[in-house]
Amino acid sequence: MKKVLYIAYFFPPVSGAGVQRSLKFSKYLQLYGWHPIIVTVKNSTYPLEDMSLLKDCMDNMEIVRVNSPLESIFRDGKAPKYLRPLLNYPDRHWGFALQAFLKARKYMKSVDAIITTSSPVSSHLAGYLLKTLYGVPWVADFRDPWTMNPFYKPYTRVHNWLDKKLEKAIIRKADFLIITTFDKEHHFVERPPDGKCLSIPNGYDEQDFININISRQKKGVFTIGYNGGLYDDVVTETFFKGFRQFINNYHLTPDHVKLSIYGYLRDPQVQEKLKDISEYVEFHGFIEHKASIQALYQTDVLLLLTRVGPHNSDYDNCIPGKTFEYLRSGQPILHVAQKECFVSNIIREFEQGVNAFQIEDVIEALNKLYTDWKAGQLINRVDPRILLFERRELTKQLAGVLDHVTAYQHLGERKVTGEQV
Repeated sequence: MKKVLYIAYFFPPVSGAGVQRSLKFSKYLQLYGWHPIIVTVKNSTYPLEDMSLLKDCMDNMEIVRVNSPLESIFRDGKAPKYLRPLLNYPDRHWGFALQAFLKARKYMKSVDAIITTSSPVSSHLAGYLLKTLYGVPWVADFRDPWTMNPFYKPYTRVHNWLDKKLEKAIIRKADFLIITTFDKEHHFVERPPDGKCLSIPNGYDEQDFININISRQKKGVFTIGYNGGLYDDVVTETFFKGFRQFINNYHLTPDHVKLSIYGYLRDPQVQEKLKDISEYVEFHGFIEHKASIQALYQTDVLLLLTRVGPHNSDYDNCIPGKTFEYLRSGQPILHVAQKECFVSNIIREFEQGVNAFQIEDVIEALNKLYTDWKAGQLINRVDPRILLFERRELTKQLAGVLDHVTAYQHLGERKVTGEQV
């Protein structure tokens, strides 16, 4: 079995959306002839932890944990402000990237390929150095764009210039690039050569849906469910205002409708805005991933919010990771976005809910969903096309990339062709 060194900051017991991709890839790569050696962080300051995710780590999966120096100082704001642009570059996780690089060197004679995944983008710098020094085939997985990210905000123009230089260097040095969206044109500051970039989206794990109670017994309260974090932006505010007006227009009480939130809520501005509808909100806090899957079936409609970043409002292919678990559940979806985007298209194609872009759209959509619910006409249907996004199928694509980049060797230096995977 071939070996792949996988550098991933976000890995169990750290939780959150970014963890699922690396965890599931590592879980299923062994089905396709690749044994992963995971290099991840030991002392993460990320606030979410889910010990149950460790059950997905195979007994024969090798996990190496390294420290991330100074990370707590950056996170807690203890470093002087005038030093942060220098010490916090390219991100506050650079200490992890450095330690991961140092640890990874001992494996270079025994591994056949390297995968680095971002965020944090500093992980790719470890891959760049390993590729340069050892010539091992390197696959860079961009879970999110870097300088083209809608939420990208560099410290200064100099940082912006440096970031673009580094991004271009990674694009040119990596043997292969993977992205999660279907938009290769606007993902990078420089378009990768043909045959060097592949979209492997996020997905869902069918095993997560085993032993889940999917009882359709109708409850007395129309329940809108939301999984994940809530952020203060245009889309969130659009839903809140629409929900408030929907309640007022139809004189609904908490005995008629409620918003059930499963996730973390750290933004004080969102907390303040929730006060206006607080009697209609059930906040369950952060829960384990398996419990979040069960929660999908404890609601009547699932709320999906597609955020639009303030620094690149034209980028419309951000796909929340929860989208595919929502689709797999078969539950009706209320998707709120600022404009037409890939998510609105897939909701429409799967015929699994409604899209809303303005406050009036939210009111109209809620009215229709509520009316259908009262009449017992809400449809739960799993579209068979969702199988395309099953984690094992997606991992098969990743294994194909690894097979591709390791197919050619010459004098100890691996090379790839421009062929499509």
